[in-house]
Amino acid sequence: MIVEVVNAAFGYGNHEQIFSDVSFGINGGEIFSIVGPNGSGKSTLLKCLNGILSLQTGDIRLEGQSISKFNRRKIGTSIGYVPQNDEATFPFTAFEMVLMGRAAHLNIFSTPKEKDKTIAQEAMQAVGIEDLAPRIYNNLSGGETQMVNIARALASQAKVLILDEPTSHLDIKNQVNVMRALYRLARERGMSIIMTTHCPNHALLFSDNILMLRKGAHAICGPTETVMTEANILDVFGVNVKIMPVWETEPPVKTVVPRWEEIIH
Repeated sequence: MIVEVVNAAFGYGNHEQIFSDVSFGINGGEIFSIVGPNGSGKSTLLKCLNGILSLQTGDIRLEGQSISKFNRRKIGTSIGYVPQNDEATFPFTAFEMVLMGRAAHLNIFSTPKEKDKTIAQEAMQAVGIEDLAPRIYNNLSGGETQMVNIARALASQAKVLILDEPTSHLDIKNQVNVMRALYRLARERGMSIIMTTHCPNHALLFSDNILMLRKGAHAICGPTETVMTEANILDVFGVNVKIMPVWETEPPVKTVVPRWEEIIH
């Protein structure tokens, strides 16, 4: 098991807990999706997984070791993190942004060496964006910046990649590009991919396992086919949907469609 979360709970101060009693495990080569309504704690859980926030109770383990014992450098070389919104203050090129993924491997006064530059170039090649290298990061499209951010996380050479809504605000082509890149990183490189998403179809199509968070209620976790069900979506989101096959493959490709009466009434 690469990542293990055991009885995790988090809340701010004396306020109501955002999530509690959350447990799951992730192996290498798997995609794990976290879904739930706004305010259910998806992004907060990712920050706990990345060591930005500390759990109130429970534990998060990476290859059997509690990350509570990791310093920021150890976390940076073990977990790649792609937040929702990330803008550069200065006019860095796309390559320079990816090269920043090597920061956790450098000493405080060190500059990147040729080895680091080679790793950054290979990370851009891995997600198919080497042609973006000389362009200014802040001038790129939303899909292009997201691919740069994924390449930057990949340049850290971490085994775990955490992404907060990686397809948010992207058009359908760029959504496909991002999800294709994540699928290949998992299947071909054996990375453990953890992502939050508001798109149930992405979770249904690409995930090996899913965690459904419900604020103030017990989370649902398990294999995609047992968690992403019509009954669970109704229970968690309060929306009637139909899950149906759209491509005759084995296993069949399915999609989540809101029932017509939910739209017109």
